[in-house]
Amino acid sequence: MNSLNIRGGLSPLGAFQQQQQRKRDENRHAKRLQRETAGSHQDGPVSLVIPPRLQAQVAGLTRIIVDGEAGISLIQTAEAALHELLRLLEQLQKLAGYASTGMENNLVLRNADQRELENVLLNIDHISEVTSYGPEKLLDGSHEVHGVAQGEYLEFVSATAETQTAPVSGYDVVITRAPAPSTLLGLQPLTRELLQAGEQLWFREKQKQHRFRAQQDEDHQQFLKRLNYELQRVGLPLNVKLQADQLLEVEHQYWGSEPTFEVASSTAGILGSKQGTVRKANPGINVAGQIDGVEAVGKGPFLHVPTGYGRVSGICLRINGQTPQVQLPLHGSVSLFQNALRFGSHAAPLRLNMRSVCSADLGRHVPNHSGFENLSHLNITTAQGGKDALLLIEQAKQEIYDQLEEVGSFRTRRLQGQLVQLREKHTKLVPEAEQLNNEHQAHAAAIATSKLMQEDQMSGLQAQASHSPTSLQSLLD
Repeated sequence: MNSLNIRGGLSPLGAFQQQQQRKRDENRHAKRLQRETAGSHQDGPVSLVIPPRLQAQVAGLTRIIVDGEAGISLIQTAEAALHELLRLLEQLQKLAGYASTGMENNLVLRNADQRELENVLLNIDHISEVTSYGPEKLLDGSHEVHGVAQGEYLEFVSATAETQTAPVSGYDVVITRAPAPSTLLGLQPLTRELLQAGEQLWFREKQKQHRFRAQQDEDHQQFLKRLNYELQRVGLPLNVKLQADQLLEVEHQYWGSEPTFEVASSTAGILGSKQGTVRKANPGINVAGQIDGVEAVGKGPFLHVPTGYGRVSGICLRINGQTPQVQLPLHGSVSLFQNALRFGSHAAPLRLNMRSVCSADLGRHVPNHSGFENLSHLNITTAQGGKDALLLIEQAKQEIYDQLEEVGSFRTRRLQGQLVQLREKHTKLVPEAEQLNNEHQAHAAAIATSKLMQEDQMSGLQAQASHSPTSLQSLLD
C-alpha cells in the first residue's frame, strides 16, 4: 500500500518568489513610514497633535503677545509726541516770560511775539490731531472718558480708565459744603488821614512778598486800584476790597484750605493786629460732597473720588461760580462714557486713558486776572497777559508731565510686565507641544509598523498558497 509522505520546504522557484514578495513588502513598509512621518510634519505638529484645549492656549497666548508688543509701540508713539509738546510749551514759556517783564515797549514787536505764540499753539493742535498708531488717534481726546455734569455750578473735569460708563440717569451728585478762599478782614477802618500819612501794608504768599505805601492826595478808590495793580504785577494772587465801614478785606484768588497768605500794616488793626506784626489769614474751605453715594475728597473747588471706590473711581468735578450764591445741599448728576484704550484679553482688559492735548484742553481752571480759560486764549501783548500766560503754561506743562508719567508707568509696569509673564508661559507650553508631537509620531510609527507586519504575514501566507500546487507535486513520493 502506497503511503502519502509530505516533505517540508519550498521549491527553488517558490523560495525566489517569496523573497521577491518580502522585498516588495519592505519597500512598501518604508514608504508608508516615510509618508506617516512626512505627513505629520507637513500638516504641522501643533494643528494635528496638540489637544484642542492646549492648542487654544498656545494660539491665545500668541495673539495676546503680539497685541502686547503692538500696545507698547503705540504707547511709545504717544510718549514721543508728549515730549515734543513739552518742547513747544517751553517755547511758549520763553515768549510769555519776556512779555511779562514789560521791557518791550514796541507794539510791533509785541504783536510779532503774539503771532509766534499763536504759531506754536497751532503746532500743539497739529500734534494733538495727527498723532496716531494705525487708525487709532491717540491725543485728540478720542480715547478718554467723556463726561457732562448736570446741575447749577457743577462742571465735569476728568475721570480715569478705572471709571465705568454711567447709567442713563447718570451718577447722583450731592454738594454738602461749598468751597471758599482764605480771607482776612481788617480790625480798624482805613481813614483818609491814614492814607495821607502814607500807611504801609505788607503782603506775603508762599515765597513772594510785597510792601506797599499809600500816596498823598489819593482817595480810597485810587488807593485800591493802585494796590491791586501792584499785587498783580508782582504775581501775588490776592485781591483787596474796601468794606462799607472802610475795613480792608484781603482774599486769596484760589479756593481751598491750602492757599493762604500773611499780612502786616504800619498801623495796628488796619491789617495786622499790632503795628508791624504779621497776621495770618483765616484758612479757606474745601468743597465736600458725595458722588453716587461715595464720599468724595475735596480740594478747593475740586471734588474727587480716589481709586478703589468702585464704578465712580477717578471722577473729578468742580464747583464754579460765586460760592455765596450756592444753596446747600446742591443736587446734580454726572453722565460718563468710558472710551479708554484697551489692551490684553477681553476678559480682563487693561485700560489707559489718553487725554486731549489740544490748546483748548490744556491749562484750564487756572485763576488769572486776564480771564484766560485755556492756552488757546493766551495773549501776551501786555505785561499782565504775559504773567497770566505763565500761570497757564506752567499748569499745561504739569498736565503733560502727569500724562507722561501715567503712560510710562502703564507701559513698564503693566504691559511689559505682563508681556514677560506671557512669554514665559508661552515658552513652557511650546516644549510641551513638541513633546506631545514626538510621542504622537512614535505612536503613529508603531501602529504603522504593526499594520505592515500583519500585512507581511498575510502576504507570506498568500504567497505560499499561490505556490502550493506546484510544491505539492514535488513533495509527493
